[in-house]
Amino acid sequence: MKVFRYEDSEESVTSVTGPAIFLAGPTVRGNQQHLTSWRFEAIELFKEKKFEGSLIIPEFISKTESDKGKKWVPLWEANGLKRADCILFWIPRTKELIGLTTNWELGYWMGKNIDKVVYGRPDDAYRIGYLDTMWERIAPDSNLKVYNTLSSTIDASILNAGIEKDLYGQEFYDLMQQYRHSPKANQKQVTESFEAVKEYLRTH
Repeated sequence: MKVFRYEDSEESVTSVTGPAIFLAGPTVRGNQQHLTSWRFEAIELFKEKKFEGSLIIPEFISKTESDKGKKWVPLWEANGLKRADCILFWIPRTKELIGLTTNWELGYWMGKNIDKVVYGRPDDAYRIGYLDTMWERIAPDSNLKVYNTLSSTIDASILNAGIEKDLYGQEFYDLMQQYRHSPKANQKQVTESFEAVKEYLRTH
């Protein structure tokens, strides 16, 4: 698994090969050292799930680095979002980690290409009702779900990114996508289907 952050050039991000997932959501800023980014936990979960693609992470390696005055940052993110096969939105919003940029990005990609978006947030996220309402209004056309744990959101994003297509072929990928978008599929079943993929790999 490869991880790309702000320190990596725009060119390296846009030329990523293989399945790529952009980790969108509220970002801890350089002046918020008392907070811990949710993306650290996400990276560990991707490792546990044996993800073999790339993660595009809109953060600096240094926890004290600030994006203030760095006008190239929004362009870096825009290129990363465009390149990603899947955009994982995890929004653990609090009064301190408000995620204003996240609101714009989610709305934009819901309108542009909702099928490459996976949306999740904890049940206790601060003032998340508007995003939930709009997602539930727009997403049913694609039978997309709202996930309430980081782990299940990651499972769905791995399926969405199409890693099965690269590893196991188009037919297997199509079957998984058909299952994921089934109106009968729920959050627990999607997670179980991901486990079923891993079991298939161990036995074939």
